[in-house]
Amino acid sequence: MSLQQLILKLVEKIRDPSDRIYIASTINYIRDVYTTGKMGYEELKMELENIVRDIIAMSEPELTEEEIRERAREYADKLARAIQIETLSRRIRTTFRIRF
Repeated sequence: MSLQQLILKLVEKIRDPSDRIYIASTINYIRDVYTTGKMGYEELKMELENIVRDIIAMSEPELTEEEIRERAREYADKLARAIQIETLSRRIRTTFRIRF
């Protein structure tokens, strides 16, 4: 899945549009920081996991803390991989001047 699809899936249970926008812009900001090289991959995953954990805890209060932590870890890994792939794609297109 693309990064945008993952973000939309993450915020689909949140009803407030301003919260959705805030979450999406925060994830995109973290992506930009990672893209510039000011954040490592492990730090990226950690930051994403913190954000996703809060969202899951808010949108699915019936889950236990361990279930929330596990789902957050899995989803943060998906987001981090999507960000990494997007970043590599941008770098390759820039290096070889490939237009898509």
